[in-house]
Amino acid sequence: EMATYDIVNFKNDHFEQVGDLEEFLRSAQHGREAGRLGKQRRHHVPRWWGRPSSGFGNSLSGYHLRIGIVPEPPIAFLDEKCVNKSTSPPSCWYGWNPDIIAHLAADLNFTYEYVIPADNKYGGFNKTTRKWNGMVRDLLDRKT
Repeated sequence: EMATYDIVNFKNDHFEQVGDLEEFLRSAQHGREAGRLGKQRRHHVPRWWGRPSSGFGNSLSGYHLRIGIVPEPPIAFLDEKCVNKSTSPPSCWYGWNPDIIAHLAADLNFTYEYVIPADNKYGGFNKTTRKWNGMVRDLLDRKT
C-alpha cells in the first residue's frame, strides 16, 4: 500500500489540513509535462491555494533567499543537467515543493536559489559528536 500525504498548515498550536498531495500532483501533472516539452511551464494551482493570504504582503520584496532542499520524489525532483552542483537555480527543480516555493516567490516578490546539503540529508543530531548534519548543519553554518 502506498503512503498518502496531507498538506497542512500549522495554526494556533495545531495542524490544519489545507490540501492533499495526490490532488496537487494531479493538478500539476500537465504543467510538468509542458515544461519537459520545452513549452512555458504552467503552474496549476489546487483549490486550496486561493485561501486568504497570511498577511505577509510584500515583506520579502528585494530579498534573495538560499533555500535548503534535498532531491526526494515526489516532493522535489532535480533535473539531470543540474546534478553534482551544490547550488542550483529554480529551473533545475520540479515537484510540489518547488512549485509552492515558486508561488510564494511570485506572491511575496523575492528571488531564490536552492542549496543541496553536502551529505544530501535533512539533518540529524549525532549524540557522539554532538553535531548536526544535513540542512540543519547548513542553517547553523548560515549556508541557507
